[in-house]
Amino acid sequence: GVLGSSLPSLPARAHAAAGVPPAAASATAAAAAGLRTRGSSRDKGLLFPHLGEVAGGSSDEEDGDRYRPGGDYDDEIAELMDGDGLPGASDATGAAAAALEPFELPSECWMVVLSELPVREVCMMGRANRELRGLAGSAPLWASQYSRLFGQPPSPRLGGGAAVRRMCRRSEIRAARWLEADVTQQTVGFPDTACLQLDERKVVSGDGCAVRVWSHEAGKRYRRIATLQGHASHVACVAYDDNVVLSGDAGGMLRVWGMDDLKPARTVRAAHDGPGGVAGVGLLSGIPVSVGGDGCVRLWDVASGAAIMALEAPRSAAVAGLDVAPDTGRIATCGDGVHVWDAGTVELLHDLGVPDSLLLEDDVCATAQQPGRTFGCVGAAGNVLAAGTPSGQVVVWDTRCAAAIGIVPPPPLPLRQQQRPDSVGLPPRPSAISVQLDDWKLVVALDAGAAASAVGSAGGTIAVYDLRAAPAARGSGAGGGTGAVRGPLLCLPCAARPRAMR
Repeated sequence: GVLGSSLPSLPARAHAAAGVPPAAASATAAAAAGLRTRGSSRDKGLLFPHLGEVAGGSSDEEDGDRYRPGGDYDDEIAELMDGDGLPGASDATGAAAAALEPFELPSECWMVVLSELPVREVCMMGRANRELRGLAGSAPLWASQYSRLFGQPPSPRLGGGAAVRRMCRRSEIRAARWLEADVTQQTVGFPDTACLQLDERKVVSGDGCAVRVWSHEAGKRYRRIATLQGHASHVACVAYDDNVVLSGDAGGMLRVWGMDDLKPARTVRAAHDGPGGVAGVGLLSGIPVSVGGDGCVRLWDVASGAAIMALEAPRSAAVAGLDVAPDTGRIATCGDGVHVWDAGTVELLHDLGVPDSLLLEDDVCATAQQPGRTFGCVGAAGNVLAAGTPSGQVVVWDTRCAAAIGIVPPPPLPLRQQQRPDSVGLPPRPSAISVQLDDWKLVVALDAGAAASAVGSAGGTIAVYDLRAAPAARGSGAGGGTGAVRGPLLCLPCAARPRAMR
């Protein structure tokens, strides 16, 4: 948007200062506007469609991090940049317009324009000609781009501008591949599905008292492979790896199935005896892990069915969520706080909380009504943790400084949900039922609950947030600041109330 508004105006001012006739100046501005219009009509005003050519340049190829270029768009760029670089100018005005091309503006003007553009457009401008390529590769420009993306200046350990530029480009490539994918919605399975896990080829889900295995290879329809029976209560959680399928139910039963033959390998009938039974399961390097309402985290031996170790949550509070990190051997749980364990040393590394002053009033009231249930879901990626609250807020921590570094507010409800009658008496905000994050994004599943059903609106939302600038307090010590994360990049409405997300 900045480039679109600057291209017509900057050349016009420069032409006026140079004494170029008004007709030639208007032709130059029209040509620049034509370049902008043709580009924006193809990318619909958002992003260029071929990120590999945009981010890759002509000399810094990234193996495995580039899209394949498209011929039509490259041909158009070549056509637009051919000759005097002024598409649409007539022969009568072409010579006069060529006397002062837009690219002959002072470098200071172009640096102002480039500093306001996102990473992708800066890379695209660098493909225009040699002068702009030099400006688009300057170290101060990419330092400002890094600060905009990640919320802090680049570390001196990165070396020079080339490393900073590479990090910005790779991060934008990952984000664009996810955000620019075609979003399609397909309904499969059963309406009472309560949990699931999936990879590129298969899905394992739980509904009622059954565990089901599905195939969903690219380009093919979902196909049910097997239905695993044996649970006496509703299946609440599932997990799997290459060797086993793990499932837990609301009655406290834990079952292990072989992945090859899909037959029961071990059954633990009273894995957790607290309210809610088994609340979450995971696999830590092949070792089953489970949590429950009894406030314990247990690791199991599949061969004997006995608990290898039991980790008690601080304050003996019920555990509502679980996430495991096989690469670090850490276990993250949530309940009245977020707890991080080292399975190798059986040590509680962090007991993380958040002051009531940072929580919404709904969360404080919910905690008073259900002590020990401040957070209902947790996710971890590297040194960053995120946990969701009953009001839809998500709190983000950095384990290196053991402090909250960001608050993700829930997206606003549709207007008809905000104007519901007071007699409904339901919380006005959706509840966070699942959170997942990686090195750049946070994905939150929000259940609008009965408040949405009362007004006949959608049952939930999947919201995607950019987390790159949130951990600006990393390495700042325990006194790191806490700020609000920017609004969601993407919101996907759910026709029914979501119960799980992967």
